[in-house]
Amino acid sequence: MKLTLIPLNKRYLEFLRNVRNHPQINEYLFTDARISKNIQEKWYKNRYLKDKSYLIFVALDKNVPVGYGQIIHLDWLHRSCEVGFCITPKAWGMGYGENLVKKIVDHVIKKLKMHRVYLEIFTDNKRAIKLYEKCGFKKEGILQD
Repeated sequence: MKLTLIPLNKRYLEFLRNVRNHPQINEYLFTDARISKNIQEKWYKNRYLKDKSYLIFVALDKNVPVGYGQIIHLDWLHRSCEVGFCITPKAWGMGYGENLVKKIVDHVIKKLKMHRVYLEIFTDNKRAIKLYEKCGFKKEGILQD
């Protein structure tokens, strides 16, 4: 598999929305709101295209979208950022997650010159925790409610 990352563009908005709204994905997002097509398009036009504090890349395998990665909370002064990832459930178990994580982290370190890369994850998302540890992330703490 040769995974290609491209910056989010309007062509992939519906894919992004469908992945985000999928019940198996949505349960592990920090907001459980289902996104309508209209809200997604407004977000893209009014926020994503204007706000340079985060980036989203669509992951393609042979021009077919299989997931996305995001780089958020870009702190250029302290050279740190948060990352997040989603693979469409129909592509789970095929190695896309590991490939996507490694590509995004590589981009963050080599191209954006970040020194600290972090992510937040629910403690019961065991599948993702296993993947992130495999990719070199280490647990630093648990946020309390």
